[in-house]
Amino acid sequence: MGRAQGFTLVELVIVVTVAAILLVIGVPALQDLVRNNRLVTEANNLVAHLSLARSEAVKRRFPVAVCSSAAPGAAVPTCDGGTDWGGGWVVFTDENGNREPDSEGDILRRNGSVPAAVSVRASGGTLSFSSDGSTTGGASFALALCDERGPARGRQVEVAGVGRAQVTRPPLEDCTP
Repeated sequence: MGRAQGFTLVELVIVVTVAAILLVIGVPALQDLVRNNRLVTEANNLVAHLSLARSEAVKRRFPVAVCSSAAPGAAVPTCDGGTDWGGGWVVFTDENGNREPDSEGDILRRNGSVPAAVSVRASGGTLSFSSDGSTTGGASFALALCDERGPARGRQVEVAGVGRAQVTRPPLEDCTP
């Protein structure tokens, strides 16, 4: 008769203990990674829309604007003029300069609401790009993206007066640009 195959109770307890320690260490780090990726994804998505608006303004030779909208999926969405961009935004041509889409044909791109865990706050309601690619009036514009971890882990999208958008990770004082 040979020796029995398998694990002893002591070996099993050691393996379970090591697995529990790895889970306690690994799960919070994984959650943090997922939250960071969510913020970076939304910030990059916002920069892509802003860059599209700028390039379309140069290509078309008339203003293109981006604004927050509570209903970006509507046939002709309206700009709500607020600084909370969490509900979504639209990129549209603005030939008449009224900072509102006038028809469905004006809409170049739409973005629905961001995930509930992410807040997007802007320094203004509508950002307009001139035909030379700069912001209308040369004013800078900023958007702060935060989650439940607060401003220390947030991201900021800054649009310089020349129209260039970039993501920065400064230590934000709060989640308002």
